[in-house]
Amino acid sequence: MRAVETIARQNQPGVDAEAEAQRITEAEIADVDGVEAIGGAREFLQVLPMDRWAIVTSAPKALALRRIQAAGLPEPKVIIAAEDVRLGKPAPEGYLLAAEKLGVNAADCLVFEDALAGVQAGEAAGAKIFVISGTNAHHTGELSRYTGAENYDALRVEADGSGILLQLS
Repeated sequence: MRAVETIARQNQPGVDAEAEAQRITEAEIADVDGVEAIGGAREFLQVLPMDRWAIVTSAPKALALRRIQAAGLPEPKVIIAAEDVRLGKPAPEGYLLAAEKLGVNAADCLVFEDALAGVQAGEAAGAKIFVISGTNAHHTGELSRYTGAENYDALRVEADGSGILLQLS
């Protein structure tokens, strides 16, 4: 769910949801102290062909780009952010749009997620799910039925002409 929707649902008198969401986003863009890549993510992404992966986020694009930069991660060619969709996660729109921009069917995609709403969105899009559990411990039970890992350290990727193979080591 986008920040403006969350703020608007609070129905606070005198609060302009759009202005408050913008203020929060600007504060988050300015403060990236402590933003780090999830273990192994940088190495994992560097092996993937740039035209084969995307980021789908509930964050505004400016914030997503700032955090990607702060974490030292490669910037993907396709980023689907809050302003690119009408309905955020758990709706599938973001994953469907990312698959379309990558030129693939969502059913042929593997979604890496760390949040329940994202898992629900990926499933609703028809994608396969892989849970990264180390960032969101409070949903561990709900997400335990999915294949996953704590972070990307144990993942190995091999890319060849016929596709990408993911291995847990």
